[in-house]
Amino acid sequence: MESAVQYKTSFFTQNIRHHAMRFSNALPQEVNGLLSIGSSGCAIGSALMVLNDRLRTHVCIRKSGEKAHSDYPTGTYDGTVYAIVDDFIDTGNTIFGLLERARTDRLNVKYVLVSHCYFDDKEPEIRNRIESYGAKLIFPSGPGRKK
Repeated sequence: MESAVQYKTSFFTQNIRHHAMRFSNALPQEVNGLLSIGSSGCAIGSALMVLNDRLRTHVCIRKSGEKAHSDYPTGTYDGTVYAIVDDFIDTGNTIFGLLERARTDRLNVKYVLVSHCYFDDKEPEIRNRIESYGAKLIFPSGPGRKK
């Protein structure tokens, strides 16, 4: 019997694996856990877990208000040094919400890795706000702006 599910393996090979390799190469040595939100961040984080032996935990915090998600964290966190991973930043609201949740849950988040940002004039403000949480913004794919 043929499966009704058709997997787009070329999508994984060409996109998610490509970005996950860049994220893995840019991941600071002290990071041994990942924190993500939503389907894009969780996909990148899951691919990173497969590619990087140093990582030992991946906490997915699901966005509230989405029918496919809930707003409670899943995974284990035990004093691990975390990096937030996501596909991009637009307004920063998703990342700031996750940083706030991490602060509430007392997670040690030191880095935010995103492939690109859809901002130009707001970059210093967003970068400074991320740094106010004690985290550093990293663009694994090189320069972070996209117009």
